[in-house]
Amino acid sequence: MATACYDARFVTGQRIPRRFVGDQPAVGGTTGVRVFVWRSTDGVYGWWEGTDVPVKVADGTVTDGPTVAVRRGVALVGWCDARGAVLRSLALDGALGTPTRWDGAVRASLAVSGDYAVWVGQLGAGGALAARGIVDAPGQPFAEGGSRPAVVALPDGFVVAWSARAGDDSVLRGQALALDGSARRAPFEVQRVGGVMGPPSLARSGDRLLFAWSDHRSGDAGLHVLTTNLQGSSAGPAQRLSIRYTDDSMASVVGADRRFGVSWSETVAGAAPRSYLARIDAQGRRLGSAMRVAVDDDSGLRQPSLRWERAGFVLTMARADGTLELRRTGPRGCDEPLE
Repeated sequence: MATACYDARFVTGQRIPRRFVGDQPAVGGTTGVRVFVWRSTDGVYGWWEGTDVPVKVADGTVTDGPTVAVRRGVALVGWCDARGAVLRSLALDGALGTPTRWDGAVRASLAVSGDYAVWVGQLGAGGALAARGIVDAPGQPFAEGGSRPAVVALPDGFVVAWSARAGDDSVLRGQALALDGSARRAPFEVQRVGGVMGPPSLARSGDRLLFAWSDHRSGDAGLHVLTTNLQGSSAGPAQRLSIRYTDDSMASVVGADRRFGVSWSETVAGAAPRSYLARIDAQGRRLGSAMRVAVDDDSGLRQPSLRWERAGFVLTMARADGTLELRRTGPRGCDEPLE
């Protein structure tokens, strides 16, 4: 039964019976306290599952994001506009206070470790990569430049990952950060390939990290994954999950009970994009085949955002018709729980 589940070609999941208008969705929270955020033409919206209506978190044009992390039952919603990075809290009864800003920052991401939260981003297009706490503090550079950085929490700090050119090669690097965003030790190298490498995604499960990125080692752009320990070593060989991935795509990755989940979208044979879900073990090996998240996606499903809960995965995706699709699956990416 488990093998059939892992190798299922079509996985529908249970649709969460709400439909919202927008794109760039993200999901955060925990079981029973789950929040979805997205952007629309007039700003940023958030919805706590089980509440009546979504809350407008911000007005205006959003250039990047939003992203979301939950701390003590309050969602921290981050996005970028023409001035830089913005952060605002969202409680169950509405948005709180005034937004916090990191002016001049682009491609910013957010992570929470206990009572601490950090932003990582780029100090202007082509500028240095930097980290800072969410309080009013200057960004602390940790790299001269590179791709959009990804960040994940550790028990006592954070790890950030990015890719950068090094002569004719591209290098995927990681850097340990303290709870205030300052760099610990020297950066470590995760992977080096010839040619172009896309921005990485990063997840943690226990004492393992999962990196996901695109490169051209096999000719076509492909989505690759690799796991390491928390110091960035003990890496196995990279595994390719897709050959139709693009360099500007971002996979959504999450730690999943000593394993990992990876969700991405790609266009197949010129058709509308489809979204997929795969399970990866702690050694970076795929469990069964990659799985299509939904069978009724003729209108296209893209921009997946993935979250793990012990009962299974929760996903949100953008449909080509301008609405959002919210779904749950079982713990192995199946409709029915097997654990």
